[in-house]
Amino acid sequence: MHALSAVLFSLFLLAPVSAQGWLGVYLGATDEGAVVTEGVPDSPAARAGIEAQDVLLAIGDTETPTAEAVVAAIGSREAGDRVRIRLRRGERTRTVAVKL
Repeated sequence: MHALSAVLFSLFLLAPVSAQGWLGVYLGATDEGAVVTEGVPDSPAARAGIEAQDVLLAIGDTETPTAEAVVAAIGSREAGDRVRIRLRRGERTRTVAVKL
């Protein structure tokens, strides 16, 4: 992913636009998928317990193998929506509930 793309994805996920859902994470890319590189304090992600180095596998029923897929999945929802996020932390996979 190009540096500019990473910045744009981060801005999109950090700043809510009108009633659009937001998560509050910076993302990077790995062979495993979209990895959280940093979280924003007091964001939906922080409140749900999402941490740096978590790999986001799915948003709701939508698989998210790339940062672009995460952006699309979160961007298609509205602020206040509740969604389940499946993630991998180390060797364990878990699902967390997030209010966007």
